[in-house]
Formats: sequence, C-alpha cells, structure tokens
Amino acid sequence: MGFLSDRDSSEQNFTGMNPSLVQFLLVTQQETALRNAHLGLDALENQMMGSVDIVLGLFQHQHEMTDRWCGALSVDQEKILELLNSVGDTNEPAPEPNAFSAEAAELDPGAKRMLQNNRVVSSVVRDALKRIKHHGKQTGTQPKIGDLAVALLEGEGEVRDTVLQVVSPDELERSLSVLKETPEKPVDFMAATMSNMRGLLDKMWPKLQEEALSNRPELARAQAVKDELYEQDPSRYEERLPLSDAYSRELPEGKEFLALTGLCLHAAGNEARIRKAPFVTLDHMIAALLQPGTHTFDFLESRGIDPESWYKQLDKRLARQESGPRWPENSRDLTMNLPSDQKMETTRPISEIDFDNLPREEILKFYQSKPTGEEFSDLHFLKAVLNEPQTLSHGLLTSAGLTASDF
Repeated sequence: MGFLSDRDSSEQNFTGMNPSLVQFLLVTQQETALRNAHLGLDALENQMMGSVDIVLGLFQHQHEMTDRWCGALSVDQEKILELLNSVGDTNEPAPEPNAFSAEAAELDPGAKRMLQNNRVVSSVVRDALKRIKHHGKQTGTQPKIGDLAVALLEGEGEVRDTVLQVVSPDELERSLSVLKETPEKPVDFMAATMSNMRGLLDKMWPKLQEEALSNRPELARAQAVKDELYEQDPSRYEERLPLSDAYSRELPEGKEFLALTGLCLHAAGNEARIRKAPFVTLDHMIAALLQPGTHTFDFLESRGIDPESWYKQLDKRLARQESGPRWPENSRDLTMNLPSDQKMETTRPISEIDFDNLPREEILKFYQSKPTGEEFSDLHFLKAVLNEPQTLSHGLLTSAGLTASDF
C-alpha cells in the first residue's frame, strides 16, 4: 500500500523489510478495513492504520508471541484484547503528505490514488517503521514483526497508553524482550487476504445491494410481476421446490443454461423463505440441491455419501427467523458463485479505459459478452462451497474428504 510503495525517499521506502513483516502489515491493513466496514466505502478510502491495529494483528497472527507476552505481563489475554478493541478508529495524527516521483506520475489513475493516500498509516506507525528500518541498516539485519511491536509499545501512541491502563511502565518495559525473542510465524498472505476480502464484502453487502437496487427502477416492474405470480400460487414459493420436475421441463432453446440457473435460484430462494431468512445464501442453495434428480444428489451418492443425511444436518443448523422478506436478496457468497455460459471481454485494453471520468453507461460500451459453450451443472455450486469456508456446507464437504480435484 502507500507506505510500502513510496519510491522517492529512502527513509519512507520500506520494501527492503523482512517479507514476513511486509505481509503482516498488508494483512493487518485489510483487517483494519474489515473492522470498519460498517462505515461504508467512502470512509474506508480514508481509513488509517494506527498502533492499536498493529498489535491487534499480532494477536490474530502471532499466537505464541502474544501468549508469551501476556504471560510476561501477568495480564489475561482477553483483558488486553478487550481494551485494544475498545479504542476503535485511531486518533493518532496522520503523517505528512507524500511527495511523488516522475515514475509515480506515470501510473494509471487507480495506482496513483493509492500512492497519494497519506492516511494509510498513522505518523506513530510510520515513525516506528522508520526507526526499525534504520536500526536494521545499522546492524545488517532485517526488522521483524516483534521489532515493530516493541517500537510501538516503547513510543508515544495509543497502544502504549492502552496497555498502561493495566500494567506499570516498568512491567511493560520488562515484557518487551519476549516480543523480540519469540520466533515469528509467517502469515499465510493469500489465505488471509481471501478471507478478509470475503469478510469485507459480506459486511458491506446489504449496503451495496441497497445502493445497486436503488439505481435500477426496472427492478420495481419485475418485483410487481413476481408479486402477482406469488399471489396466484404462494405454495410455489413457500415450499421446497422439486427440482427433478423442473429439470425435466422443456426449456427455451439457447437459454437452457440461464433457465436452469434461474430454477436453482428459485429453489434456493424457497429454502430461505421457508426459514424467513434475510438473504438467500450458498447454504440455502446446497440445501435445495440435496434432493433426487439433481447433479449434486447423484454425485454425492456416487461417492458413498447420503445426501438426505446432509440435508437433515443443514436443515437443523440453518437459522430460522420469526419474520423475513418475501423476496430475500442473494447473499455475497451466492452471487459471486453464480455459474454462467457467458464471459465478458473488453473491446480495448483496460489501460485505455478512463474509469475515473467516464459515466458507467459509457464504460459498459467497452465490454461485450461471448458464449463459453459450457453446459449447465448444479455441481458448480457444490464446488464453490470449497472456496467459502464460512458456510455450513463447507464443513460437510471437508468432513467427507472432498476436494476440488473430485469435481
């Protein structure tokens, strides 16, 4: 991010740091945004990572280090975490604005905006990073995660003030050697990033959906049609949809893929409505597919798995509400895993499209849809579960030993 990308000052160029520390900082920055996702996209663009956020990241990713440190402080770990979480958005001062090199000026607008964001980290964090890098140059070593934690706890910042609420300065000083001496554990950057991205989208999804739907008046007409169909036969929407019957119907030629995807969404929507759920989730989709006549049912039986048993487990664990919307919106995990027999391509290179200054309608003109030739299979949803570890269905698949190669 900004503090890792600055190229015009050797003092601010931290790219020579220990890769584990760099990945730790990037993941911690993501988690700072995740904690503040309720503020909305505009607020997140100005989100600044402070000293407390760094030490919260330590508790998240360096368990041995924080266990030993709290032991040295003789303070319960939960108490420290409670105090750190109570701080919320940092009030530490922002650093001075960055200057930019000619190289930065040639970047595309999106990358340039990222570099220009001088609020990526607080001045307290940036000063600590400068100090540990300077010390690393003097000693011929690369600064580590524990070194950054010590620099923050020794300096003037919110994390030191917070910890000093429960320990004395002398007790804190004596505990710091543990942070330096405990071997750091490399952060699984890709796994953490994917998890944080999913978490961020999940938290922001209701607001994103609300904004997207408010800008599409044609959806109101579609809603009126759905309401009319519902009134004609409520059972078609409030009971489990038999997909074996639906799959056997004659479908519009050339629209089979789209029609079958729509039938599955209808069935998943019914599972959500039966439980008065606010959103239709990937778990609702899997519950809908665990019935005879689906590709998912046949696949599981071929692997010696009882689909009916899986349905009973899901049915028991899926939350039931006292009330819910007639037309629950699709959740993030379902929306991002919808199959398609079309792929979008741009008619010109991405670098030539002015995303910042062109209206959405003009940008869409640079995209075109092309058929992939794929045939529909509801197994797509079952395979998608492997990429969504927060789902109930994920536990069913992993306990059965199913992996991506099985699909």
